[in-house]
Amino acid sequence: MKKAFTLIELLVVIAIIAILAAILFPVFAQAKLAAKKTQDLSNIKQSSLGIILYTGDYDDTYPLSYFYDVTFTTPYSDSYAWSSSLCVQPYIKTLELFKSPADSFSANKDAAYYGIATSRKPAPQSFLSNAITPAYAMFGVSSPSGLMPVAPSMPPLYGATTSANTVTTTTPQSPADIVLLTGGNKELYDGIFYCGEWINNEIGWCYSASYGITEQWQVDALTLAVPGSREYNGFRKFSGVGNVAFGDGHAKGLRPGDLRDPKRWVVAPAN
Repeated sequence: MKKAFTLIELLVVIAIIAILAAILFPVFAQAKLAAKKTQDLSNIKQSSLGIILYTGDYDDTYPLSYFYDVTFTTPYSDSYAWSSSLCVQPYIKTLELFKSPADSFSANKDAAYYGIATSRKPAPQSFLSNAITPAYAMFGVSSPSGLMPVAPSMPPLYGATTSANTVTTTTPQSPADIVLLTGGNKELYDGIFYCGEWINNEIGWCYSASYGITEQWQVDALTLAVPGSREYNGFRKFSGVGNVAFGDGHAKGLRPGDLRDPKRWVVAPAN
């Protein structure tokens, strides 16, 4: 006679499997998140090194976060971001570096959608630059400046004549402390401004299309966000930590509280 499992034995086995699954699934999820964090850190570091290489060819000057070329004749559609093929992207080569593995984006739009040259290849963009501009006081500094300020908001075709302020690699008091790139682009521009279809490396025609942190309220929105808000995961993608690249090219994970220090954003913070 063949011996079969009793109902009690079967229930015990099922219970043991359920307990093991409850123990192991969170471990697997954490391992997957850790792998994404490592890939994200690599992406943001290589993107920052592309910027550092750019400065070597342009008199040690950081690129602007978002700007216009005076030779262009189409307003807005011919503006471009720091990560554009017209700026830093040739030093990076692969567009995949601009996307965090923790971010999900809607379908990519092609160049025709944005009205730009077909040689420019729009791709998802996860990273924000330190685009603090002297237009607004920040952290006690009346005319603050980040590493990659945004250009004047009006294209040359519309009569803009003001030159954008630029920053050199020797300007920051502590290049190893000041932010160059962070995550949070999706949360800031898609979550607050609802511009998801414009989040790419080439162009951003949106309410605030600088692809960077330009004012203190944006820092506040991402660092002081509460659970459930659209901005919450911007600086907390990896178990409460976000990856950050700094002015000297190194990168590491920081908690949002660490990004409330003026030295993280302002070239010459108040004493």
